[in-house]
Amino acid sequence: MIREWMMPVLEESDWTVTAAYISDPNSFKPAWRLMDELYSTGRMDVQSHGLTGGVYILPETPLEQIQNEIWNSTSVLEGRFGTRPIAFIWPGGNFTPLVWRSLGRRV
Repeated sequence: MIREWMMPVLEESDWTVTAAYISDPNSFKPAWRLMDELYSTGRMDVQSHGLTGGVYILPETPLEQIQNEIWNSTSVLEGRFGTRPIAFIWPGGNFTPLVWRSLGRRV
């Protein structure tokens, strides 16, 4: 569906699409192959959605786990696609003040 429906619209309109992907290198292999293929077209931008996708960030989520999701996913995507993600799409859309404070130390 992506190749048949989305790519023609992107090409015709000269658009790119941003994909947020769980970046665990051991995750679903066919999805990684598709991401590689789409990224190579220049029509897809890849940003981070976490390393494992299993962390819904809550006030009680340990800081180390949050940092692992954010920073390790960034390095995996940078290694795979050659560019550092500039966005993190929060799993479930959730974040906490602790997350913001921890980001300020690394940005």
